[in-house]
Amino acid sequence: MISCGYVEIAELWQQAQAAERKRVTKDEAMLNSEVVVDTPRAAVYKRILRPDVMQRYLFSDAVDAVPGACGEDLGAEFHCHHGGALTNMRVVSLEPERELTLISDQPTTMYITMLLDAVGDAQTKITRSFLWDVHSDPDIAEQMRQMLEGMTMAGEAEIKSIFSAG
Repeated sequence: MISCGYVEIAELWQQAQAAERKRVTKDEAMLNSEVVVDTPRAAVYKRILRPDVMQRYLFSDAVDAVPGACGEDLGAEFHCHHGGALTNMRVVSLEPERELTLISDQPTTMYITMLLDAVGDAQTKITRSFLWDVHSDPDIAEQMRQMLEGMTMAGEAEIKSIFSAG
């Protein structure tokens, strides 16, 4: 005879989900970025999480993707290779064709919400809002802010380039 038991753990999952940030608003963000591209919103959404596209606007050597449950974007993980360093990102919330939020573990814990707004029939406004853990040393915190600001501005130009190429 084999005995077994069952313990309901759904409450633990719900607690973990409730504790994780799902959105960064423009007002609370430490940095906001906005760019308008000449590509319809559905096409931007379809491509924005493709590893080859992410590699370009994240300035990575390579991006490996691990799909979420059942192959979905929600829960998908992206492993971004930067020289010898590895940054892990995961999609923590998603509203198809409208909004998605990623959590990144480098250079500190950071949340990035991307809003996709249709501008007419053929353009999309991509708004990215960033929120990160601030280092306790003010000098390091300022260096990190400057680095992230520079990368974000460069990322805006790359996003424009990616989506103007069709």
